[in-house]
Amino acid sequence: MMRAIGAWCLLLGFGFYIGFSYMNQTWIDLGVYSVSITLIAFGFALNSASRAPPGDETVM
Repeated sequence: MMRAIGAWCLLLGFGFYIGFSYMNQTWIDLGVYSVSITLIAFGFALNSASRAPPGDETVM
């Protein structure tokens, strides 16, 4: 389940950046970066966390 949510976060992050920037013709916008980077970071984090071995509490 975490891997699926992570994949959706990645897709939404990249899709939001490309879609918003294309529609508004603004490729440099800090607000769009903030939303996109947050979604992309959560996507990578959830994907990495889903691959952690079970029972290993020392993994951060």
